Amino acid sequence: MIEACKGGQIWWNEEAAVYADCIDLVTEIGTVQYSQCLREANGVAHEIAKYSYENHLSCNWVDDPPSCILQSLSNDVSVLR
Repeated sequence: MIEACKGGQIWWNEEAAVYADCIDLVTEIGTVQYSQCLREANGVAHEIAKYSYENHLSCNWVDDPPSCILQSLSNDVSVLR
């Protein structure tokens, strides 16, 4: 996905919706720099996917993150420092 967002390739398969969402967000934000992070710094993504899969739900939040990812948020920030 990072390579597609950098313009290295375009995917027209199951990742196309994620790619389109990324491009929409970039147009709203302005200048964006893409980079990959270590798996150890991506615990939040894992927890969200796991929670959604186990509970068969999809949701959005605007202000406060769901309690199921609070510990992972703290861990991910620590790894990135």
